[in-house]
Amino acid sequence: MHYYPHVDEKQRTLAAIIDVLNDIDHQLQELERISSGTGRIAPFLAQDVAGIIEKFFYNCQIAEERMKNGYSMRYVTQKQVGDLNLQLTNSVRRMRELSEKSAVVSRVLRDKFGAGTAG
Repeated sequence: MHYYPHVDEKQRTLAAIIDVLNDIDHQLQELERISSGTGRIAPFLAQDVAGIIEKFFYNCQIAEERMKNGYSMRYVTQKQVGDLNLQLTNSVRRMRELSEKSAVVSRVLRDKFGAGTAG
């Protein structure tokens, strides 16, 4: 039986990128769930939304970095990076759409990143 550390590292690198993209998707689902209330704002809703948004953008940076590093180490192919980047782009699009539907998400994004960011 042969041990191919390079193959294992490729699999680990791809799995790490997929894991963070799955985390991003989970954060979007959670944000959609808590921000789709009846219009009433719970006392800590803005704080909850801000925490999820913070994690979302942090994980986007991690995903980009992992893709860049994985590609430079030749652990992921250009096609894989393209496919993974499309998934990340779709997540950012979903965040933008959510900010257009949810006043609290829009407000938190505007407060965090400045005018013109959301909506």
